[in-house]
Amino acid sequence: MHSINNLSIKELLPSSISYDKQVIASCEAIDLEMKKLQSAIQKLYILPSIETLEEDMVDLMAKQFDAPYYDATLPLETKRSLVKNAINWHKKKGTVAAVEEVVTTIFGESTVEEWYEYGGEPHHFRITTTNISTDESFIDKFKEAAEHVKRKSSWLDEVIVLLASELGIYIGFALHTGDRITIRQEG
Repeated sequence: MHSINNLSIKELLPSSISYDKQVIASCEAIDLEMKKLQSAIQKLYILPSIETLEEDMVDLMAKQFDAPYYDATLPLETKRSLVKNAINWHKKKGTVAAVEEVVTTIFGESTVEEWYEYGGEPHHFRITTTNISTDESFIDKFKEAAEHVKRKSSWLDEVIVLLASELGIYIGFALHTGDRITIRQEG
């Protein structure tokens, strides 16, 4: 099986002309030019090569693709993930899946619950996360990230931070038995 990367026109020649020296020379010249062209084409694959791009190029691509909640202070791997997924998120904009994916990409494991799942008001939702570094500024970032991809008619009610820890449970008891004696002084 031939692939476009190692294709040789000479190998595709029919037997009736495969012996002609001029045809063979032409094929070799075309093969050489095809390899140069393939090299140039590889440079055009920007999105697949994002893992090798410098940070300033990733920043430019984020502007180009309008990556949701793109912040220059984010770690490089998070930036790359935002740029890689930007086109798909724009396709899904306004869905719970888009909000959940963006928030999870930026802040770690998170889920989105719609109003009917927790008894809220119609068109409202809330985000639950296990990210323990959540503080007031972090919650503002959650809201801003959700704002980029949520439906404009939806409203974020709250951000819930779940903290889990393994704690030992100790149970103790005491049993005291005895007689109760009351001594009274008479007289």
